[in-house]
Amino acid sequence: MIKGMNVDLNKLGDGALAEQVAAALRQISKNILDPNTEAKKVRKLTINLGFVPTESRDVVATSMSVKTSLQPRKPAVTTILVGQDTTDGHVEMNELQSGVKGQTYFDDAGEVRTDTGEPVEEVEKKSSEPIDFQAAKHTKEAN
Repeated sequence: MIKGMNVDLNKLGDGALAEQVAAALRQISKNILDPNTEAKKVRKLTINLGFVPTESRDVVATSMSVKTSLQPRKPAVTTILVGQDTTDGHVEMNELQSGVKGQTYFDDAGEVRTDTGEPVEEVEKKSSEPIDFQAAKHTKEAN
């Protein structure tokens, strides 16, 4: 310590500043360990000390705060399939589950599913009758 300066940042405000720094370091650590953030980007911790003296200048109200600058999470990306039902003209939107449009896949339970995650057995039950494209066209034009 400097002679005549008896201010220990670890004890300042009964340890409040040290607690704030520790909490900020935990935030920074979690942000660094998050695989959804950029690994090599800088994280920052800023300590702000504010000093407001009285008129006589012998007593100083001191405020302390800690601010972190963390890395944002990378955006999550998915693919959505959009189409129109040929029987009634309603618009449909489903998340692509298989990775490739029109491709079936096995889910975690071993069940075969369509590209949008619907069980193939259910789709086959629904589509037992042939599609009347003429009727579908007229329905679409009416909507």
